[in-house]
Amino acid sequence: MSEGESPKFGIDINRELKNGLCMFGAVMTTIGILTYVPDKLPAPFAIALGVIILALAYRL
Repeated sequence: MSEGESPKFGIDINRELKNGLCMFGAVMTTIGILTYVPDKLPAPFAIALGVIILALAYRL
C-alpha cells in the first residue's frame, strides 16, 4: 500500500486528523478575523493560533 492510498476498511487516522486540524485552524482564524478590534488582545492571538494550526496540519 502506497503512502497516499487509504485502507480499504476502517478509517484513515492521519487523513481524519489532518482534516480536523485544518477545520479547527480555519475556524480559529475566521473567528479571530471576525472578532478583530484593533485595541483588544484575543483576536490577533486567535488568528496566529489558527494559522499555526493550519501550518502544522499541512505538514502532517
